[in-house]
Amino acid sequence: MTTPERITTIVLAAGKSSRTGRSNKLFFPLGRATVLEAVVSKALLAGNETIVVTGHQSERVEALLSAYDVRIVYNTQFDSGMASSIVCGVRDSEDTDGFLIWPGDMPLVRSETVEKIRSRATAGRIALPSFEGRRGHPVLFSKAFRNKLLSLSGDVGARTILSDNPGAVDEIPVSDAGILVDVDTREAHAELVRELSAGRSD
Repeated sequence: MTTPERITTIVLAAGKSSRTGRSNKLFFPLGRATVLEAVVSKALLAGNETIVVTGHQSERVEALLSAYDVRIVYNTQFDSGMASSIVCGVRDSEDTDGFLIWPGDMPLVRSETVEKIRSRATAGRIALPSFEGRRGHPVLFSKAFRNKLLSLSGDVGARTILSDNPGAVDEIPVSDAGILVDVDTREAHAELVRELSAGRSD
């Protein structure tokens, strides 16, 4: 099987930060940038096209990313859950061989992990990283799953596609705990900052 040549990276940055109060976790500081900028910087190296799906505080997100070579897609139904953002990104993507779905609150994924996912991906299949037996993000879907991605609904993301197609999933072991770390609470952000201060690399 051939490796997908053209990849569209879809960064999900539309949801409300319900577990962080009024603060939007995507704007939490991380070094000299923000959580979302850390994700986008790596996403730009991961694919041929990078789409950022916005919703909640969309104007603020767009302003933050104005200097980045990304395409902004606004999800009018962001309140309905993560699936609607995936649908928006996939629907608006240009001709592509695959979709790399990356939650905007997962900034610790290493660049080499993403490269490993890309290099191990094959046409017609799904490639995802795992750390010590636990599956994480981002997940690369072949274009063969486009229609299934477009039919998603609710707030479970693309997990139903993984569970419905276990034989099509290639699990790629990586030595990167960052594939499991999301900034969904203030405590998680504080822990993330401590890890970076201790010298965790990207």
